[in-house]
Amino acid sequence: MLSRADTGTVECWNRSEWLTDAEWEYCEGRRRADEHVAARVLLKALVLDALDLIDKPAPRGDEGLWPSVGVVREADEPPALELSARPEREALQRGWGETHVSMSHTASLVSAVLVVELLPNGETIRNKSPQSADDHS
Repeated sequence: MLSRADTGTVECWNRSEWLTDAEWEYCEGRRRADEHVAARVLLKALVLDALDLIDKPAPRGDEGLWPSVGVVREADEPPALELSARPEREALQRGWGETHVSMSHTASLVSAVLVVELLPNGETIRNKSPQSADDHS
């Protein structure tokens, strides 16, 4: 990923392999867009690793794994995870409940934290309230 200091935009080959269009739009609308991108990619890596999907290729005809883990943010709300496709199925099978995320970034450092509340046996996420998150990114 490269940051263009003159425009504040982020350039990356095969952009759709990493973030959703909404994520790119959010990041490019921020100062230090490259830091926002890096924080989201790191958080996605944490999620995919926790689901044991980090090194697994997507099945033929399936969308890529990285855009299937979305970091969404509504106005005045902290970021939240939005899982779809294979990551969503894996999370349901593993009993994931609410998730909490935190991301931080500077010019030389990016950090991300993922906390997953596991549901009691037999429950699914659909029985719980929407996922929530805490963050300053």
